[in-house]
Amino acid sequence: MTKVSSPSHHDNRSNWCDPFSSSVDLKGTVLKRLQDHFPDHAGVLAMHPDRIVRLYFLMQSICSSPSDRFVQGYFCNAGVGPAFNLRHGAGLSGHPGHHDIIAGTQGALRDGERLVQNTVNDSVRYKIDGCTDCIFCDYENRFDDSYRVEVPLIDKGTEYHLGEERFYVSRGGSPREWTQVA
Repeated sequence: MTKVSSPSHHDNRSNWCDPFSSSVDLKGTVLKRLQDHFPDHAGVLAMHPDRIVRLYFLMQSICSSPSDRFVQGYFCNAGVGPAFNLRHGAGLSGHPGHHDIIAGTQGALRDGERLVQNTVNDSVRYKIDGCTDCIFCDYENRFDDSYRVEVPLIDKGTEYHLGEERFYVSRGGSPREWTQVA
């Protein structure tokens, strides 16, 4: 009788349930447990069509002179909601968060809106140095999912060209663990 009345434990996990008053309360608990247990799949939730906020980069000009290398352009919000806590600049491609040189931050960006530094030329000038090889923008949606868009710079000797965008997602945690999805 002791075996039936006491909880069984497997791998430091209890099979007992958490108390909840309605299924609305249960949803958050279940999602958190699934994300904690399967951290590699956190991107699946962030990519759900009603949650995704997608920014893309539009280049206006690029300067490859040895004395002054920069890319001028802007990020634009094409998602289904606002982007929050934006941080943009130049960085090291494929290594989100490492060697980032921040060009600016912004609290929010509405659907269809451009991320610009000034209203004179409606763009941002991103300085490129020897430690950076991409333009990036980190941001969040209203569900606390985090996204990162990287636009690699391809050095063709005397000039730069933009490569294919890379898109990363992350869910909570510090430091962020990014998963490349495109």
